[in-house]
Amino acid sequence: MRRIAVTPADGRDLALAIPRLAGHADAVILREPHLAGPVLVDLARRALDAGLECWVHASNPAALQIARQHGLPVHLRAHDPVPDVPFGRSCHDGPALDRAFAEGARLALLSPVFAPGSKPGDLRPTLGISGFLTLAAGRPVAALGGIDDARAQALERAGAWGVAGIRLYFR
Repeated sequence: MRRIAVTPADGRDLALAIPRLAGHADAVILREPHLAGPVLVDLARRALDAGLECWVHASNPAALQIARQHGLPVHLRAHDPVPDVPFGRSCHDGPALDRAFAEGARLALLSPVFAPGSKPGDLRPTLGISGFLTLAAGRPVAALGGIDDARAQALERAGAWGVAGIRLYFR
């Protein structure tokens, strides 16, 4: 099962945290809208040097430029237009998920599977494991939202392609 760390965008020093993901995560999505381009590039290099697949989140104004210049895929929000680089997309329902793959997404993050701990006021209905698996339908979709170690293991046992998390990797 694929494990994707999503950075918390909370100002913490990621220069040391990202290399520590090796062995715990397969990939990292650099979701840091506030960082300057050179800092983001440095974090991407650290991730790649640690053996992690690295995605640049489209919330950063320099994301597409960095993706093009450094051969990195970009991770899009639900409403972002399709770029001219490899991409993944965040989705929140079945139609959005179907649209993402029809557009050419390499992967998708589907949420909320469980109530997200990073968004205590989020009142959206959750998918649960069976709802997630039904919508994922064997595609490269990672479960996001309220993922902890026990839930990640349950998703793996149920046959999920992957899990993604913030708190799971950045406590």
